[in-house]
Order: sequence, then C-alpha cells, then structure tokens
Amino acid sequence: MNLSILTRDFRIYDNELLQSDTIPVFIYDEYNQQEHGMNLKSIFFKYVYEFNNKLKHYGKELIVIRYEELDSFIMKVKPNTIYYSLDPEPRNRDRFENLKELQRKYKFKLIPVWQFPTPPSEWKFSSFTHFYRTAFNRSAHPKIYNVDEVLSSLGTVEWENKIDIETIYRGYRVSEIEEKYYKDEYKIVNDLKDFLERVDYERDRDYPAKEGTSKISIYLRVGAISHRTAMYIAKNNNRFISEIAWSDFYRLLLWNFPNIVDQEWNPKWRNVRWSRDQNLFEAWKNGETGIDIVDAGMKQLSREGWMHNRLRMIAASFLTKNLKIDWRLGERYFYSKLVDADLAQNVGNWQWVAGCGTDTVYFRVFNPLIQERKFDPNREYITRYLEFSRPKPIVNLDQSREEYLDWIKSQLK
Repeated sequence: MNLSILTRDFRIYDNELLQSDTIPVFIYDEYNQQEHGMNLKSIFFKYVYEFNNKLKHYGKELIVIRYEELDSFIMKVKPNTIYYSLDPEPRNRDRFENLKELQRKYKFKLIPVWQFPTPPSEWKFSSFTHFYRTAFNRSAHPKIYNVDEVLSSLGTVEWENKIDIETIYRGYRVSEIEEKYYKDEYKIVNDLKDFLERVDYERDRDYPAKEGTSKISIYLRVGAISHRTAMYIAKNNNRFISEIAWSDFYRLLLWNFPNIVDQEWNPKWRNVRWSRDQNLFEAWKNGETGIDIVDAGMKQLSREGWMHNRLRMIAASFLTKNLKIDWRLGERYFYSKLVDADLAQNVGNWQWVAGCGTDTVYFRVFNPLIQERKFDPNREYITRYLEFSRPKPIVNLDQSREEYLDWIKSQLK
C-alpha cells in the first residue's frame, strides 16, 4: 500500500500523485492556515472539496488527516512508499523533514514529487534572463493518462480520525469569492484556450480596464491546472510563457533562500530602517491615499480579492518608495487578501519592487500619474472602483520621490 500526499495538486489531469494502488491524502495543518487569508482559503478548500467529490464517483476518497496525527496514521497504514508533493514554502518543507524522521522510524520509501516545470536546483543565476535562457524547462509537457483507469485504481483505507472535508470547506467559504472565481478543470482549460486565441496578451496585458489577463494564477496556485498544461496550451505565446517562467524563477529563489520570506535577498538592504507609520499604511490599505490609480487598485483588492498585476506594481512602489514603508507590511497585506496568494511570487515581486530583491535597482520608482496616463488614459479602470469625492493626496509624488532617493542612498552606504 502506498500514499500520495497532495498539497496544491487538486486536479485529475496531469497529476503525478495519482497512481495505481496509492491512497490520496491531504494533511490539514491548522497552524499553516493561520497565515492564509480567507479569500485564498475559500477557493483552495473549494477545490479540495470538489476534488474529493470527483474521487467519490469512482468509489474512492481523499483521506484528510490532522498534521498532529501523521505519525499515528502512518503507523496504522504501514505504507511501502509515500509520495509527497514538494514545494518551496517553508511549512511544506518542514512537513517533508518530519516525514524524513518518520521514514527512519517506519522504514518506508519517501519520494518527493515536484510538479512545477523546472526542478529544484542550486542557485546559480545572475538574473531572471540568465535563468530563462539556461535553466527554465520550457519543454515540460503534461502527463497523459486514462483518467477513468487511474482514478478507479486508487487505493482506499479506513481511518477513524479522518476529517470531514466538507466541514472545513464550509468553515472557510466566502460565497462571493467562490461565485466569482470557481470553475471546474474543464472550464479552466477551455477558458485559457479561448483567452489566448481571442486576446493579444502582449498588447493588452498592462491595461487594467481591458480583459488582458487570464487570471490563471488563481488556478495554478491551488493546483486546479498544472503549469505544464498551461504552458502546453500557450505553446508559442512567448510573453505568456515568460510569466510562467517568472513564477518558476521565484519558486527556485525561495527554495534556495527560505529566509527571504521576511529578510531582504540583497544583504545590503538588511539594515534599512523602513517606516512603519500606521496612519499612512492604513490610508494605503483602505485606498484613501488620494492617488487615484493606487486607490483604485487597493479598492479592487479589498472588494474582489484580486488586483491587476500592473496595479500591484504601482501600489507596491507607492508604499515602499513614496511612503518609505516596510515592504514586509505590504507583502503580508497582499497575502492576506489575494485569492491567488502565493508566497514565492508575493515575496519575490514585493522585493523586486522595493529594490531589495533580484533583477532590480533602488532608483526605479513608478510614477502613478504617468502610469495612469499610459495604462488607463480614459480612467475606465479608476472610475470603476472610485467614488467622485476623493481625499487630497497624502504626499506630493515628485517631492516624496526625491526624498526617497536621498534617504535610500544614505541607508545603503
């Protein structure tokens, strides 16, 4: 008897963890859930719940166990092999280390399964471009198999302490998020195909008022579609493929430097004395800075649990450069709200914008007014989220930019 421990792999296609005579298991780690926002938890556990419903059609089920009971579960089941879905997040790696301890105790074979395009490796990249040209596995293809045969051949086991996944799902459900973003595996694939055929991604992706992004990040985050499948669908769409490559790049960055979750990747930045001004931070969070394009993005995040990528960069730059507020505060707030919250991507992107990560320079400051004129010239996006009555700007953009540049130069000496 074998076990497959899923972590973010809740799909029936291109899933290396679905194997004959293998029992699918999900470890419910309550401690890990504390850092996730309700929007992510709502969509994540919806997919866990629906994945289990698919298995039930074949007389199988996803066994959900508490992390604290992992030892007892393994002792009872006595597996020959455990396949574990590995990713770079520290808590995932902690669980894997725990399994290594249990392996020594119970003598099973432990096989890590990495379901992303580029396998984990030593960090040897000078930049994203270097990674993209030398290491990114663009040739990764989805695994093809007969779904009916595979699901029918899965194993089962009785476990008296198993958790009812529906109870967990109902406890985290945010109906607005589920109704807005949930779609089954078939629709995810078909919608992505339709999007790439219909939309000029290279041209439209930076314009928030247009339907220029696919929102595929939501479904990649929970594993409702694999990165390999998304790449296969995109085929020769180089810009779209490069965005998947960025996610792989940040994944390997976190794999090699787990401390970057709360520490600057560039050591020169680790003594920077960022501001933690709560009044300014609250104004930014609430979309009340008086800078329209920033506030519109923050309102969208608050209402919808999602924000256009261009707006994520503008809002992050404004917080860290114009307000000089600690990037960690912004990163944690985004993570608490985003339905597609992914630790590696969130940390990597925030450090890139703040200037303390890879491929970045301290003097890059997004001017929100220029960004607005360029990417929302008719204010279609802004008027979608903002009321007519607006607060006065909390800072002067030109002055705060110059103050930031003088300040950060002194900090980095």
